[in-house]
Formats: sequence, structure tokens, C-alpha cells
Amino acid sequence: MTIDSKCSGSYGPDCDTTCGHCYQGQTCNRFDGTCPTGESHECAAGYHGDNCHQECSGTYGPDCGTACGHCYQGQTCDRFDGTCPTGGAHVCAAGYHDDNCHQECSGSYGPDCGTNCGHCYQGQTCDRFVGTCPTGGTHVCDAGYHGGNCHQECDDGHYGNDCVEACGNCAAGTVCEKTNGSCPGCEDPWVGDTCKMKPSSPPPHATVPLITTAASILTSRYIKTTTEAIRNETPAGISVGSIVGGSMAALLVIVLVIVGIICYRRRNATDRHGTIGRQIDLKMVKADDITGNESAENPTCTTLNEECSPYETAIYSITDLVTVDDVVDFLKAKGFSQYTPAFRRHKIDGDAAICLDGAVLAELIPEIGPREPDESSKPVHPDWEIPRSSLTLGKVLGKGQFGEVRLGKLQKRAVTQTVAVKTLKASAGEKDKSDLMGELDIMVTVGRHDNIISLVGACTVEGPLTLVVEYAPNGCLKDWLRNNRPKELNQTDIPSSGIQLPMDQLIMFGIDIANGMCHLAGMQCVHRDLAARNVLLGKDLTAKISDFGLSRDIYEESEYVKSTKSQLPIRWIAYESLFYHVYTTQSDVWSFGILLWEIMTMGKR
Repeated sequence: MTIDSKCSGSYGPDCDTTCGHCYQGQTCNRFDGTCPTGESHECAAGYHGDNCHQECSGTYGPDCGTACGHCYQGQTCDRFDGTCPTGGAHVCAAGYHDDNCHQECSGSYGPDCGTNCGHCYQGQTCDRFVGTCPTGGTHVCDAGYHGGNCHQECDDGHYGNDCVEACGNCAAGTVCEKTNGSCPGCEDPWVGDTCKMKPSSPPPHATVPLITTAASILTSRYIKTTTEAIRNETPAGISVGSIVGGSMAALLVIVLVIVGIICYRRRNATDRHGTIGRQIDLKMVKADDITGNESAENPTCTTLNEECSPYETAIYSITDLVTVDDVVDFLKAKGFSQYTPAFRRHKIDGDAAICLDGAVLAELIPEIGPREPDESSKPVHPDWEIPRSSLTLGKVLGKGQFGEVRLGKLQKRAVTQTVAVKTLKASAGEKDKSDLMGELDIMVTVGRHDNIISLVGACTVEGPLTLVVEYAPNGCLKDWLRNNRPKELNQTDIPSSGIQLPMDQLIMFGIDIANGMCHLAGMQCVHRDLAARNVLLGKDLTAKISDFGLSRDIYEESEYVKSTKSQLPIRWIAYESLFYHVYTTQSDVWSFGILLWEIMTMGKR
């Protein structure tokens, strides 16, 4: 090269440095190597820097001016056109799609937006990352579906939004429709589309309008026919109007007589079936008000034995009462003469006696007063109540000091379901019973979700409180982790590159638990003890969060310290909960972080 020769495609002293990758192949400045700045870009795609020698990292295009999209597992995009690597299972990270993975999912979720959203309530859009449906509204899933992603159809025996409604009394061998609960047929005596109503007799006077209407129709037809006949056959000199008027009067009398007979019969039938008001119940008098089983007037008779009355009376039933004297005679005949002055003073005649309410009855018979219904005979949650006769208990799955869990079979409308049954031992105290009832209330509030051990039903009457929940056949997560733990991990807490772990399954555990906790948070429920021991594994190793109330009774004692108030899971508890007894969704997030450590160390303590 001669002294007078200029650099071409290079720059610097002796032109010893090659030009960088200038935009559209332009030549760099021969003195300092800078690329021309007059164009829209300086550097070609994939390069940046003053001299366009530096390759893009995490960006692409001319001047590396565009950030890479959301490539799968954080991989780097192609620095020239921004495309993400295609050699793996997916191209884009969860929540994104298209070649450069910039576009957010809409109506789908997951890597590459490859999974359609489930049936979210009122057509709402699911979370684009994990597919969960919004939890802030009245419901999560549309009618006929449940679970965090609302993909799962209702189990047999349930229907409606989130599958929280129990089917009615469908005919044997059939189940209700999963969206609206309609049954193919009903068991006797149930009626209605959902077979949840019992047939009721028509109102006492429902037939009177029908009779009146029919009578008016017959009258009009009769008048028309009679008028035509009279016009054709009436002799001269006889008034047609007088004949028609007399006929109408006679027909009206007949109709009134028929209506009266029907009303009288209906009243008697209604009285016999107890549909008119509340009848006086003489059995309500306490036994200790009258010595033993004897009445005040006749010591050898029970209060309602009509055959041994000391009075002669033609009245045999309360429905036969008409006047106040009839009521007084009836009370005397039944051995309740001490109450007759009050009935006479208030002028209680036959109609009033049939329709006595609680307030009047308390005034007439102070010893009785209005009786409150027996609360113990009412189900706590009627929609979740299960007949004890339909439940069969099996082997013990686990137990603690005051409670135990058994395997069970639930028979419901020709469908047999394997369940777990949680009960209290006879040694349990009131505090334990209250805790179990609280757990029932929480499970009813939480509802159904794929990643939560959901409530199937409960037995709250005619025996000890019993919770029936879904059965997880693969046991608890902690046992699974320890049973599948590689031997090499026994020497260290941190997996090295030489130790093979079932990473896909472990990550799926974390996702399942996060979905379940997201649902709990949406329901404003704080778990307070999230740990591997309280996560059960269902079919296909689906992780399900369990133990909302009684779990303190089946904890491992070595994992707790005794405080002045209760037992605490020290290794999983957040600082604010430990020092100030404050439990929030954020403290559950802390416990979730510890749970992830349990998962990645395969349950090592």
C-alpha cells in the first residue's frame, strides 16, 4: 500500500481495522471507523456500538434496538430477526405467542398460548400465564364446570356455577344435567325440574273461581238457548222477559248451592289435613304441669284419651268446634278445665281455636308459651348435609390425639364415591368440636377447586359431627418426596448437576399449589399452615391443599414449639406471624417459599 492510497472497508492507521457492520452495507469513516449517521440506523441487524462491532445480547435488529420477546425458559432470541429458538418443547414463555413472542395471549394461556381458557364465569378471560379464572366475583366458573381453570365438568351429583349445587332427588340410576340441575325424572314424591320440591295441595279456595267461571259460561249458553226456544215456542200474550228472568234466578240458586257444598267439603278436607293455620296442640303441656301422665280432671286417663272422658259431649274432634261453649266443653272433656276461663275470656270459638298462633297460645296457656324449634335437629349447612345411612366407613387413614380420618364409601343416587371421612374421638373437647365446625364452615366458603381437597358433604344431625371430603389416593406430598428422593441428595441439601431430579413433576407440584393458594386468596381465606405435609396427591399426582382447621391435631410434634396460645410450625411461619400472631395472605406466601424449598430438596429436613 502506498502513502497516497485511501482506506476502503477499513479504517485507522495503516487501514488495519476492518469496518464494522454498518447499516445496509455502507462504508465506515476511514479515520475512526464510525458508520454513517444520516440514515435511520447506524448498524446492521444484530450489531450495535459506535463502530457496529458489538453483537446484540437480549436484543435484536438494526442497532440492537428491539428487546427480545418472552422466549421459553428465558432463552435468548436470534439477534438478527428476534425469533425465539424452536428446538425445544415450546417457543414462547407462558402468556405469549407469535414468532418473536411479543404478543400476549387472549382467550388462551400457557407457553405459546397453547391452551384455551376454561369456562370462566360470564365469559371472562383467564389469566394468560396459568389459566386461572378471575376470583373476585360471585363465581369463578360458568355453570357445569369447576376447578381453578374451569376445564373440569361437574362431578355426577352436582351442577351450576362452580358445581356448588347438589342435584335434587332424580330418579334412581339417573343424574341431573350439569348446567341447570334438571333431572330426567324424579323420585316419588319429588317434583319440579330439579326434583327439589314436594307436591303441595292447591289453595283452599282455588276451585271457586273456576266454578264461577264455568257457571257464567253455562249461564250464558243456557240463556242463549232458552231465549231462542222461547222465541220459537212462546204463545202470544206471554212475556218472554218474565220467563227468562225466572230461569236465570233458578239457575243462579243451583250454582250457589253447588258452590256452597264444594266449599264446605273443601274446608272439612283442609281441616283434616291440617292446612288451615296452626291447630291447638294439647300435647304441648309439660308432663310436670300435671302429675305423671294423668289429666287434672281424670287421674286415670292420659290427656288425649277420648274414651275415658268424665264428660258426655257430642264433640269428638277440634274440627267440629263452632262456638266458645264448644271449645270449653272440648277442653273439659280432654282434662284441661283449668284453662277454660282464659279461652272464655278471650272468646276463643271454633275458628279461632283452629288458627291459634304462638303469641295467643302463650297468653292462654302460660305453661306452654310459643315453642322454639329444636335447633339441634336442623342441619348446619342443609345443601351439604349427607344422610348417615349412605356412608360406609373403612380403614383408618390417619389419626391424632382427638380426631381421625377414615376411608369411606358414599352411596348417592346409584353413584358410589370413594371419600375420606374426618371425625372426632370421644375424648375430644368442646374446643376440638368447635375447630371441626370451623373447618366445615371454611370448606363450604372455599367451594370446589382442582387443587384443593374439596368438601363432599357433612353429617351434622343425629350423631357426632362428621366431615366428608374427597379422597387423595397418593398420600401426602412430603411422603412422596422422601420416597422418591435420590440417594445422592442425602449428602447435600442443594442438587448438583450430576443428580437427576424429576424436574417436570416438581415444577408441576409448585404450579398446582400456587393455583390452589390463588383460589384461597381470592376467597379471602388464609391457610396459616402451608407445608408439604398438608398437601395431598390425587389422581395423576395432582397436588391438592388440605387441612383448614383440624390439622393442628395431626401435626408432627417435632415440627412445632409450644406457645402460650397454640402449637406453631416454626420452620414455615413468617416473622410477623411468629412475633405478632398476624396471619395474612403475605404470610402464606412466605410459607409457600419454604414449601418450594421442601420440593426442590425432595423433602430433606
